[in-house]
Amino acid sequence: MKNLLKKLKKTFPAKGLSRKILISSIFLLIAAILTWVAAAYDLSPIFRFAGVLEVLLACVISLNAMMMLRGEENLEISTFLALCIGLTVTLYTYGSKLIGPLFFAGILTLAAGMIGIYTFKPTRKAIWLRRIKGFWFEYSHNKIGLVGLGILIIFIFVAIFQEPIAALSYPDPETPELAEHFAKPSWIGLIDPSASKFPPTLRYDLYWTVYNITLPEGVSIIQETDKWIIHYTGSKEIVVVLNTSFEYPYDPPFRASYVFSWSANPEIVGTIRYSIEINLTTPSGKVYPLWDQHWWKYKAAVCTERNPKPPPIYYPGGRDYEDYYQNKPYPWSPINYSNIRPAYGIYADKYGGKIPTWTAKQPEEIVDYSVSRYPPIRLGYPEFETKKMIRDLFSPSGTFKLYAYITFVPLARNATCEITISKMTINVPGLVWGLLGTDYMGRDCWARLVYGARVSIAVGIAAALIGTIVGLLVGIVAGYTGGLVDESIMRLVDIMLCIPVLPLLMALVTFFGRNIMYIILIIAVFGWQGLSRLIRSQVLSLREMAFIESAIASGANRAYIMIRHLIPNVLPVALADFILSVPGAILFEAALSYIGFGDPTTPTWGREYSIMQEVGGIYDPSTGVYWWWFLPPGLAITLLCIAFVFVGHAVDEIVNPRLRRRR
Repeated sequence: MKNLLKKLKKTFPAKGLSRKILISSIFLLIAAILTWVAAAYDLSPIFRFAGVLEVLLACVISLNAMMMLRGEENLEISTFLALCIGLTVTLYTYGSKLIGPLFFAGILTLAAGMIGIYTFKPTRKAIWLRRIKGFWFEYSHNKIGLVGLGILIIFIFVAIFQEPIAALSYPDPETPELAEHFAKPSWIGLIDPSASKFPPTLRYDLYWTVYNITLPEGVSIIQETDKWIIHYTGSKEIVVVLNTSFEYPYDPPFRASYVFSWSANPEIVGTIRYSIEINLTTPSGKVYPLWDQHWWKYKAAVCTERNPKPPPIYYPGGRDYEDYYQNKPYPWSPINYSNIRPAYGIYADKYGGKIPTWTAKQPEEIVDYSVSRYPPIRLGYPEFETKKMIRDLFSPSGTFKLYAYITFVPLARNATCEITISKMTINVPGLVWGLLGTDYMGRDCWARLVYGARVSIAVGIAAALIGTIVGLLVGIVAGYTGGLVDESIMRLVDIMLCIPVLPLLMALVTFFGRNIMYIILIIAVFGWQGLSRLIRSQVLSLREMAFIESAIASGANRAYIMIRHLIPNVLPVALADFILSVPGAILFEAALSYIGFGDPTTPTWGREYSIMQEVGGIYDPSTGVYWWWFLPPGLAITLLCIAFVFVGHAVDEIVNPRLRRRR
């Protein structure tokens, strides 16, 4: 390290080149290399405009490393530049979930700036510490500023720890079907008694037990984890009954699904017939024949077992049954049966027919008995009348029982067949979910709200920071240089101020692509004009001051005067403008997302309103207003902008004594 310092002192004849400065410079050079790597990835094999920006960023970081190696001469400027670049890049990459070379380049640049602070001379440290203490003393006496700072700290905390905070409800904002579409918050029952018994999302894993007191002769049952293997050998027709039950203490849901698997393996095809059917018995004793293997295969297509008695009644689920009842208001409806028996008996009593049995082998089939057009047809409801069917299946609340009837009908002596049936899984999408309910796809609204905080803060701070740096530099150059340079820059500012910003932003986003980086840069490009005018007016008065004339008389060049004298004097004004520019950047991003020009891969608050517009509103006559979906993003945008406005006005009063005198 000492030899390296000696060589560097020969190469860079600077004062005060210490080990800490060397470490900061090395960090900056590594950050520049990582940025070059990111640029190479974005420039080939497919050209991306982001690669050009990363090349420029790598050049700026490299130049900053060279400035820092010059020691005390440019130490403060290079330190604060490293802090600004590092903070901007880290916020952008972290908010966009781009954890790669560019993210680590931002971390290293930020670390270099923080190390650079420790290399300041004790006198400079004392000056900066005194300034910070004085600033905080003034700020702490501004109540509005403290309120804004408190709100801002909460949002920053949420942005940093968004994963565990989102996990309070659900960790992933993009997972659909977590609950019923537009499910209400879980705590809604506290303020709305009618929703106190709304069901949460439930999953029942039901394991079968043998209902028969003693198994019939020739039958054996083996359980393997979550499957039951029923083996039969004999010459008599028998029925094996399995049963299970579950408690459901809530109001009926809107949807539900029953999932299980089954298979059949006759030893010799044609020597035995079999069937499987599953019935549901409600707490009131009503029996619903949910499923059998024949109906499930053919549903409403080809099954045509008829009752020969007039008028013609057809097997529920068959094509003839569907055709016969398609114009009838009330097709076959279940009847309350108090005794437990297979649907064979139900159909025999009402229609005089039986559910068909099979002889063929059946490989394992997964049955997902969910809401569609067929279950209502089977159970006698109008087609697609799923809500009424589910309400009947899950009412009244209490203990529900499921019975599986496995029937063997041998066609030869000592016929053998093996049937396998898995556990029954019942999924009930909840009518209430999490802290803020769900949206139109059943996604968690709380997680989407939390994940939007990081993006909004990152976009607002990064865009405002870039715009502030550009406005600061342009204003200083125009104000101090004067002449043709000043006139040209001010006319450019006038032109840009006259351009309608939002339509142009839409066009640029369409051209460059809907990416967070481009949105930040485009917002920043149109966010520096007002500050540049303000800084220019400040510089026009500062350049006539005695200390500037003394610096000129001592031989200081323009660059030295602008960096060492003008920037420190206009920096407080730029800081106040930066804080007040953040809300505008946040609102611009929200507006672009709302009209469909935001990043489609990132959950932002503005994008939530765009989705609301696409799906056709936030109101349904049957359920009312989906306030848990549309209010929180708007409140979050409002509170975050108010926080920055409060902080900005408090800072503006500190750096502008005339405002304090007005109070």
